[in-house]
Amino acid sequence: MKKILLPLVISALPLACAHIDRQPATISLKAIEDFSILDQGDVPYYKDTDRNALAIDARIVENRNLFAQATSTFEGKSGLYDVTITIMTEEDGEPIYRLLRNDKNVAVFKAPYIGPGSDKDLKPMTHTWPKIELKQGDKIAIES
Repeated sequence: MKKILLPLVISALPLACAHIDRQPATISLKAIEDFSILDQGDVPYYKDTDRNALAIDARIVENRNLFAQATSTFEGKSGLYDVTITIMTEEDGEPIYRLLRNDKNVAVFKAPYIGPGSDKDLKPMTHTWPKIELKQGDKIAIES
């Protein structure tokens, strides 16, 4: 049986970035298309094509408390961005998501506990980190 521990699913990606100025722009990065480096964390992500997401193989017990990392290069204009991730909720934990810029942690989000049997299990949820400075060419990564 395949179990996906969803703190470990970044369905975010669309990692959507909304440029903060008078004329907002959106840059959307999709998890399984735009984040090509999936093996730089403690454990690798795999592409869960059924959910259009990245995931960690939670069947391996040792993987459950480790971080995977998905990395891409920021190709937008330099500036301040609201960075929004879309994650999958999970009933059995409070997953942590980290945003990294050039290998440095710049923001953290801990998803809420929804509890066993919740009808919110495996549902998309978004979180926005406001005013993140990004420069063209920055290495951006999500860890979970």
